Amino acid sequence: MAKPITEPRAFHINRMLQSIPHDPTVAMGLLTDPEATYDRFGLSEAERAAFRSGDAGAIRALGIHPHLMMSWTLLTNERVRNFLAIDPVHGARLAGKGK
Repeated sequence: MAKPITEPRAFHINRMLQSIPHDPTVAMGLLTDPEATYDRFGLSEAERAAFRSGDAGAIRALGIHPHLMMSWTLLTNERVRNFLAIDPVHGARLAGKGK
């Protein structure tokens, strides 16, 4: 049997990442008060450490769905966000920037 893409143990993390483009309070919370957002979604200390490090490999090792890594990258990587002209809170292209 093939290993699932997403580990069941990571459901709460997947839910947090999936909320980024849909819930501005999650996106803004991760930018301004990540610890409160980690509390809201019940992340363990080891999970928090992975997100604090910003290491994509450590975050993926938590068992999150690969597609949800994009939400995290768009929110937290300023170079990517600026290149794509993405508003980090709403996930929309910024007016007058980008194509």
